[in-house]
Amino acid sequence: MTGWREIKENSWVLNHVGLVVRDLNKTIEYYQSLGIGTLVADRPRLSEADLARLEILMYGKRVQSFSKIEVLKVGPLDIEVVEPPVLAPRVSINRDFLDSKGEGVSHICFEVPDIEGETARLVEKGVQVILSVKRQGRLVENYLDTREFGGIFISLRSPARESTAAVEPTRKESGWELFHLGLVVKDLDRILEYYQSLGLVSAFYEYPEGYTPPTFEIPGMDRNIQDSSDLPTKGRFRARQVRFFVDDLEVETARLVEKGIQVLLVEHRGDRTTMRYFDIREFGGIVLELKQKGTM
Repeated sequence: MTGWREIKENSWVLNHVGLVVRDLNKTIEYYQSLGIGTLVADRPRLSEADLARLEILMYGKRVQSFSKIEVLKVGPLDIEVVEPPVLAPRVSINRDFLDSKGEGVSHICFEVPDIEGETARLVEKGVQVILSVKRQGRLVENYLDTREFGGIFISLRSPARESTAAVEPTRKESGWELFHLGLVVKDLDRILEYYQSLGLVSAFYEYPEGYTPPTFEIPGMDRNIQDSSDLPTKGRFRARQVRFFVDDLEVETARLVEKGIQVLLVEHRGDRTTMRYFDIREFGGIVLELKQKGTM
């Protein structure tokens, strides 16, 4: 069998990935300049009166810490770009993240049919609710502290009711398909054990029998690398990676290189180039991976 093997029913739906940055406007301008990010036009904005009605509890204490937030569409993926306020520690989880880790993916948000029920199940397994958001007494989102393994929060919210149409066509219409968000970790086995213990793993990706690992090339080097652990520059890949399948890897590569984006790494299978890693870490700390459709 090849592909995803489901091991449990999953009612969680990906809503967005949270990206904490120092400068929201520069980050948005950067993604738009590359032609890979479009600003969501009709995302509902909260008025000052709406904000006043929000109750935000962090570590069980009420706080007033409102970040600058916009949502970018990159392919089919919504990225919530967050510029946290300059505040004292333990007043904004995004400010704490930025101060301790720098720019990067801080959380993954899922829509769930029952926030209280899913939260209670995870709390019973030892996960702490680090932040809750209520609107007029109704719980709308919980942030759960899963940073011990993987360095990110998980947030749970009710299914979205509002439209998230973009200002202009997104890369999805050019054939981009989200495959995964990559986390660079120190101990893969412990990560898998942790998320399985929480009951959050719903499927595994299985490779076919006789699967042959690819080789990797670092542009400018005169040799290929058989194993990614052999990368002499692996320290450069601490950033999270987002991978998309694309219709034509060479066309997308030419377009990004023309805009000045550096290719960090190239994946080969035999004589064929199957994936490239692009350095877009300047704003947001993410490495973009584009993989040719129809390849493993």
